[in-house]
Amino acid sequence: MPYIIQGFRDRFDEKINELITLLKYSGENDGNVNYVITRILNGAFSGQDGEWRYASLARAIGCVECVKQEMYRRQVAPYENLAVYKNGDIVDYQNS
Repeated sequence: MPYIIQGFRDRFDEKINELITLLKYSGENDGNVNYVITRILNGAFSGQDGEWRYASLARAIGCVECVKQEMYRRQVAPYENLAVYKNGDIVDYQNS
């Protein structure tokens, strides 16, 4: 869940903002973002010895899945709802 207390956000935000700036202006953004996310997951979830355990893999995948779902809920769904409002729905629910 991304809604952590402000004190933790303050500890991360300066570095995250620097990273965002690097990513925005580095070109080939998708691959670079993928690389950064993979490095963060590897560093945060692998064991002290750098080895993976099943539980750590499951936690890392669960974290990515929760991020995906929250992004969809907060950003994609409202975007799509606005597109439906502007352009009309695909399905005519009254006649289906």
